Amino acid sequence: MYNSLGQRITLIQKWSGLTASDFSKSIGVLRNQLYRYNDGSQQPNYSVLHSILTRYPQISPQWLMLGVGEMVIQKDTQGLVAEPSEVYELTGPNDAELLTMLKTVKEAISTYIYRAEKK
Repeated sequence: MYNSLGQRITLIQKWSGLTASDFSKSIGVLRNQLYRYNDGSQQPNYSVLHSILTRYPQISPQWLMLGVGEMVIQKDTQGLVAEPSEVYELTGPNDAELLTMLKTVKEAISTYIYRAEKK
């Protein structure tokens, strides 16, 4: 299973079919930085996560950030995004950081919806 954020980013890179070099360019990071994310020696900041979700709108923000649900967003028959409906509680010492992350995810989802509506 893909438990760490770095492992999930690696899976997205493989899913994209791009080389590590091309994938890192597509999300606006250096290749060495991508390797550090992949091996867990560095965590991506929120702008990198936003870049991934903006560049690859098929990727579920919940899956990327929390490892919940499926990697690729499935659409139901009405064209709405089908995502897990679990409730997440903000408890613990990292609530402010989690809240910032969720705001970034919200922005990425808004971008996804805007692009979907333009089609």
